[in-house]
Amino acid sequence: MLFEAGRLACLRSWKSPQLIDISSVQDQGPTGSPLIIIALADEVNAKSARTIAALLGAGREAVIVAQASLPEDVAEWLPSDSIVLVRRPTREGSANPEPRPVGLYCELHEQSPRWSDDPEVVRQARYFWDAFRENSPYSLQMGSQAASFHDWFATVPDEGSPGAAPMRFIPTAVAAGPCVVVEAAIGRTPVQVLDADWRVDFSNAVLAYAEMPDGHGRFGKKTMNPLTFSDLRAPSNSVWKDVPAANRLERILTLGPTNDSDQRAVVLLTYVVPVTTDFSATRDCLIRCVDSLVRVRRMLQDPAAELEGRRNPAVAMELVKLLNSIDLVPE
Repeated sequence: MLFEAGRLACLRSWKSPQLIDISSVQDQGPTGSPLIIIALADEVNAKSARTIAALLGAGREAVIVAQASLPEDVAEWLPSDSIVLVRRPTREGSANPEPRPVGLYCELHEQSPRWSDDPEVVRQARYFWDAFRENSPYSLQMGSQAASFHDWFATVPDEGSPGAAPMRFIPTAVAAGPCVVVEAAIGRTPVQVLDADWRVDFSNAVLAYAEMPDGHGRFGKKTMNPLTFSDLRAPSNSVWKDVPAANRLERILTLGPTNDSDQRAVVLLTYVVPVTTDFSATRDCLIRCVDSLVRVRRMLQDPAAELEGRRNPAVAMELVKLLNSIDLVPE
């Protein structure tokens, strides 16, 4: 683990980091050299995790190097990029992989669920949608009509850039019940399949930031130089903890039709928002999904974009490599 700690310091360009064990965390102050904290997973408890989170918030750079994932009730206190999992070499003696954030921010389904054709099943979603349109923050235009639903379109302005994001909405239902689907094209790629590893990286490098609502970051924007500001990624359950469980969304990342002119498939990001009897919760969840789609498009167009919890330009390289790996052209 000491070797990996040294390699991690080089990767993060830390010239004089301080190597400590988890028991020494309580003795650390808010200023000083970056901390590399060596720990076994069962040595890290919620109290030490809160202390590390406070140090990060005060501007002290720190990372935990562990050989196993931290318990969920401990990891939720920490930004995902402050935890680095170091795996042991394989029996064949291969080198350890590059350190990377532990865990998966969220699951991305590969295929859209089957939309219901039964008007009775879709009825609750249509009632919600009619009420939503009466006081919608978006200018909605009706699109085509299918057997049991209309789709709707809106161009949502992006306050963080001069552009706008076209969105498609569908009040419908799936096997689990009535829902509203919102989706947007986020790019084009020549690849035919988005493999599992790419989806994991997209979840951690894009959605973990884009879904973070304004104010979710624990600390203010002006507390330190952006070059040293720690990313505040948190588990998905923490980011969406204010949303009732019945309204928790599903995410789908698929490849759409191929453009004949350049043979690139459209990359579609879709949110499926359950419709419940709690109108306000459903509405708030839907709006947050729209905000996330806007931010995803902004991030892909400008990998150095500053979002809530993501204000260190160094993380742009992680995203650039991800986009280049499938030759993705942003929409």
